[in-house]
Amino acid sequence: MPAAPRNVEAVSDVPGFAWDDRALVRMFAALDEHPLAARAPVGTIALAFLDNRASAALHRDFFADPAPTDVMTFPGEPDEDHAGDIAADIEIARDEASAARWSPDEELTLYLVHGWLHLAGFRDDTPETIADMRAAERDLLAHLRARNALPSFTWR
Repeated sequence: MPAAPRNVEAVSDVPGFAWDDRALVRMFAALDEHPLAARAPVGTIALAFLDNRASAALHRDFFADPAPTDVMTFPGEPDEDHAGDIAADIEIARDEASAARWSPDEELTLYLVHGWLHLAGFRDDTPETIADMRAAERDLLAHLRARNALPSFTWR
């Protein structure tokens, strides 16, 4: 667990979409307080907030699937102080939020938590690992809520 809040770098080319960098740092600091943080790599986390077009291109280039996807995680180089990269599709988050019966902010936060869990070594490729991932997501979202560390985003 880092002694100080980790560096979080976020980018997006989506017009009208914005975030508060301090809120993202607060969110990851809260995640890094959780007992699961012992499994998470140290270093900077780089975030990319994508639209469907950019998500589909990245998914095609790295996973040989041309469809957009909610979130992709890429491991970093902890020896170089880089924990990893998380790319989240904000259009999917906005579209899926109503089905999940919560806000687009909560859906997008779920994607960031999911990415952090992948960086911490969680997998979701078997029924058992999917169940473990979903339980950890629920636990971490509750942890973020309890610490008032859910970020908010501007959607236009």
